[in-house]
Amino acid sequence: MQELRSGRVGIVGRDLQLSDLADFLALPRVAVLATYRRDGAVLLSPVWHTWRDGGFDVLTEVNDIKVRQAVAYGLDRATVVKQFYYGTGKVANEFEPPSLFGWTNKVVKYPYNPTKAKDLLNSSSCHVPCKIDFWYPTNVSRPYMPDPKRNFEAFAASLQNSGFDVTAHSAPWRPTYVPKVNEGSAGDLNLIGWTGDYGDPDNFLGTFFRNFNPQFGFHNPAIEGILNRALNEPNFQKRVALYQKANVMIMKYLPGVPYAHATPALGAQKRIQKLIATPVGGVWFQFASVGGQ
Repeated sequence: MQELRSGRVGIVGRDLQLSDLADFLALPRVAVLATYRRDGAVLLSPVWHTWRDGGFDVLTEVNDIKVRQAVAYGLDRATVVKQFYYGTGKVANEFEPPSLFGWTNKVVKYPYNPTKAKDLLNSSSCHVPCKIDFWYPTNVSRPYMPDPKRNFEAFAASLQNSGFDVTAHSAPWRPTYVPKVNEGSAGDLNLIGWTGDYGDPDNFLGTFFRNFNPQFGFHNPAIEGILNRALNEPNFQKRVALYQKANVMIMKYLPGVPYAHATPALGAQKRIQKLIATPVGGVWFQFASVGGQ
């Protein structure tokens, strides 16, 4: 930020922290802030199975739908988005971002409700206090998760307030955390995210749930069938309806809890014009000019 403020650099993209937005907006003569859509659902993923000794050990607590519902009601997602995304994020009620077709407002929603979470736990296989192992990454800042530790601390506190006994685990993003998340061995809950590669619901829903995914340990033939039909459906309106149905079913079964759709930021000197930021994180320079040249 200091380099951009001084004029020694013209553009700051991936290294621009959301916490710097207010400072950028206070520099009308020096820099201009351009935000761009890069919808990525940050996922808090109940892992249904843990990979050990060449096989799957079932975590029966997280296999219980009431426990998963309690997790969803126990996450104060609105406060996390308000405090840590600096006006650039919104609470995610489903895994697909609202900018894509197939998104629907008819999914089951899980607002923060500690009392309801405790009631669900006490009627489940994991009574209060329900012990859970919660992982988060270190040594990383992602566009959809600028400060994982702060997100974790806030979520752990709201879960503790909702009847859970949280055990914290952390690991470096690379080479440890991401492989463990992908293989399904990063605890009962973990923080992970996704930035779309292209503007189609299959890049979100299909990536996670069209086939068995060990990250979630989730296998639902009905949802998988709908998503495979949607991928190959030539009629656009039918595709929309299929993805809407899939979104409703996924949030009913809760293989994970999406909590934020994030909008990263791009900072640039005012003298740099016609700079185009793409929805998938790239920047187009072919139309850009410096100082009107």
